[in-house]
Formats: sequence, C-alpha cells, structure tokens
Amino acid sequence: MNKLILLAAVLAAPTASAGTIEGAAALTATATERSDDSAVFAGLDLGYRFTDQVGGYLRLNAGVGAERKRSLQALGAGVRLAYPLGAWRPSIRMGFVHQHEVGRDDLAAAELLGYGEQIDHRSGASMAVAITRSFADYRYGQIYGGLELGGDVFANADPGPRAYLGGALFFGLTLDR
Repeated sequence: MNKLILLAAVLAAPTASAGTIEGAAALTATATERSDDSAVFAGLDLGYRFTDQVGGYLRLNAGVGAERKRSLQALGAGVRLAYPLGAWRPSIRMGFVHQHEVGRDDLAAAELLGYGEQIDHRSGASMAVAITRSFADYRYGQIYGGLELGGDVFANADPGPRAYLGGALFFGLTLDR
C-alpha cells in the first residue's frame, strides 16, 4: 500500500507545461579519446518548451582542458525531447556545438569574443540523455535539478580532440507562462 501511495504522489507531482522558459547552471566533467586529456566546464542553459515534450535550448559553456593547457568556450543549440513522468523528466538532447580552443598562454579578450590569430574554431554535433527532478514550486514555476550524460563530436581532430564524453550536474528554474 505504501508503494502505491508513493507512486501516486510522484505521478501527481506538478510538471511544467508548454510555453515554459527554462534556465539552469551546470558543472560538467569530460574525458576525450586522448589518454592525457580531460576538461571541466561551467555552463548556462537557456530553453523554451514548445510543448510538454518538445523544446529548444541554447547552451553556453566555458572551461579548461588539460592537454595544451587550453581555454575552451562553447556555444550549442538544438532540440530537447522529454517524456514527463510527474516530477521526473527523462529527456534526450540533440544539437550543434561550436567551440573555441586557445592555449591559456595565448588567451586575450579577442579570443573570448571569438576572433584572434591563435584561436581554433571547431564545430560538431552534441547529444545527451538526462534525468531531471522538480524539487519545489515557487510562485512562477519550479526549481529542479538533474544529471546529464552525453558528448560532443567535432568534424576535425586537430589540434583538439575529436570527441568529449562526460557528465553534468545542473540546477535550474522554470518560468511558466
């Protein structure tokens, strides 16, 4: 009986509806196909749910890579497909990513803005699976957290790695309209 009550409580928990704006902060740790390389990122995700199952996202990440002691900045955009289950929200994310890589010794304000002689521009595809959980309601939406596993694959493997694979921990807010 207790299991049925718990299941009913989880399924009856509120979920965000269509027209919802999302914002989340994330910490990501990644590995690459190169044995001596890894990277960590701090990021910001902004999203909009067109329906309860389909939304778009814009992702901004800044991080550091171990190999060549490089600074990394990435901009991603794409679609997120979700299957809401009460307070739980499993999803997949698919999109494109453009990343700037520059050695920290060469870092200047121009590189942070996306232009400069030492910058390496790289573009590719991004995919991930995630699970989020709504923790609390507030006046205009919900507070949520989650985990994501995914990666980015770039068209070129020189000078940076071809692929990043990692996991992220994130917390965010929704703004229901």
